[in-house]
Amino acid sequence: MLIALQLTLGAPATAHPVTSSATDSTAAAIQRVTEIHGGAGPWAVVGYRMGMRALQELGLMSPTPHTSRNRFLVEVIHESPAEIPFVCIVDGLHAATGASLGKLNLKLVEVESLEKMRSVVIHRETGKRVEFQVLPEFIDKYRNLPPEQLAAAGQEVLQLADEKLFRLAISP
Repeated sequence: MLIALQLTLGAPATAHPVTSSATDSTAAAIQRVTEIHGGAGPWAVVGYRMGMRALQELGLMSPTPHTSRNRFLVEVIHESPAEIPFVCIVDGLHAATGASLGKLNLKLVEVESLEKMRSVVIHRETGKRVEFQVLPEFIDKYRNLPPEQLAAAGQEVLQLADEKLFRLAISP
């Protein structure tokens, strides 16, 4: 059933059956992004994916990272043009990491061009940084989607490999 749904949505089918825990985690991710952003389109979902990957790289992953004490250990900075859909990434980062304006550990910095768009997640105690840049192919594919295609595109982005979504650099 899920493989058929993935094919319908344009996501790659898996060669092995999808486990219920994978389905549960996918549903939980969509629910979490929707709670924060109001929907789970591709830009908010890519922000969520970046946030989850950053927590993994920083050794801060937990079963519910957005409610863990670790949410105070990250600083998240997103630099982008002040335009939808690019700032939607911030809500995905918030959904994954639990960083927020109220904790003073989530910042949006306006830059003038997409070439300068990046997201940085920093471990406040160690200084280790994970920097992300959305791939140009992602920007081209998802930039001008009509509203009725956003949910399916968000599902697709949730299933894609990180390498199809963004570049990352880790510095100590």
